[in-house]
Amino acid sequence: MKNFTFKISKDQLDWIFKPVREKLHVIKVLMRVIKIMLTYQEPTEAQVAGHFNLTVNSMSRLIFVSKEKIYSINFPFRVTGNIGSLKFYSNHHQDINSKATSNILALIDDGIFIEQHVLDFAMPLADRFDIDNDLWALLRELLLWEDGYIRYDDDPDNEDGDVHPRYHLDVFYSSAATFKLGLRQAIEHVTFADILDVNTNCQYL
Repeated sequence: MKNFTFKISKDQLDWIFKPVREKLHVIKVLMRVIKIMLTYQEPTEAQVAGHFNLTVNSMSRLIFVSKEKIYSINFPFRVTGNIGSLKFYSNHHQDINSKATSNILALIDDGIFIEQHVLDFAMPLADRFDIDNDLWALLRELLLWEDGYIRYDDDPDNEDGDVHPRYHLDVFYSSAATFKLGLRQAIEHVTFADILDVNTNCQYL
């Protein structure tokens, strides 16, 4: 197993912990976080507002940690190297580099996923694929990727007995699918990581 820790600044914390509502948002976070890892510059101690871990084993995950919240998503790519020389590869054997992440972010920001007509979605993609043949393979992998989103909240402002416990796990992110698992007490990110680790003993409800 490999475990890499990256400290993050306040501005990075803000977009990493922006509420997740849809799959495209998770993909954007993944692409932007890969950019951080590819060109990592550790913030000064005064700038540090949180951190995230990349754990690479039989089920690799990213875990993001702030003061009140922790959340995790599945990490879908193979990893080689160490901090300062990390490389990421898709199932298509594509090098997930800065150009690849920028291309995916541009497709999302261009708004093609809200188009009503299939050709309005397909034509911009086709134009880009003429330039980069690997882009469709990466986009398809990300759209089919099971992101495995789960979040831990310490939420005293919205506490409402057993309906909305102060400490809880939010499983999934869309309003149609999400549900809470209440916790009797606060947990640290190490415990959260252990809950998600398929190689350690199971936690019981």
